[in-house]
Amino acid sequence: MQLNAINAPARSFHRGQVYNPPTIEEKSQEAQQDYSVQLAKPFDVESVEFRIDGQVKEYQGKWIARVVAYVDARTIQDRLDDVLGTDTWAFSVQMVPGASYATIGTLTIGGIAKSDCGEDETVKGAVSDALKRAAVMWGIGRYLYRLPNLFAECEKRGNSWQIKKDELVKLRSKLPQ
Repeated sequence: MQLNAINAPARSFHRGQVYNPPTIEEKSQEAQQDYSVQLAKPFDVESVEFRIDGQVKEYQGKWIARVVAYVDARTIQDRLDDVLGTDTWAFSVQMVPGASYATIGTLTIGGIAKSDCGEDETVKGAVSDALKRAAVMWGIGRYLYRLPNLFAECEKRGNSWQIKKDELVKLRSKLPQ
């Protein structure tokens, strides 16, 4: 099964015609020089989320866990649109045969394709994961993987652990701007 999500411009196409986004070379000289730098810029700190990565452990009377920073797929799409416009990038995804919710996502920018896998408990989650991972291949959000180990105080809500809300301000203050 193959799913395609192509960010196509508002153009008319004949039945059966394949959309080929303009190449980066067709963009202005200035855009050619700085699109990779613009893609790799840190996100606004409010766009960055955090999740618990591993076990929550008691330390000096507080419940502490290692946390990792991430952005959602919409943030990636917004970055691509803001830097490149809506007509020079495309994303396609293929389901991995025999795997429940595993995908291979390909992000094509100006005719160059880079791919990575995605995995989750749902198809939607696997597709989003593949987009985010393929975007990292282009430098988008890669800096988040280079952050030092981050730890935050957590609290139990229902049956799951959550990062305390006041900890998010502290975590965001450690992000590059």
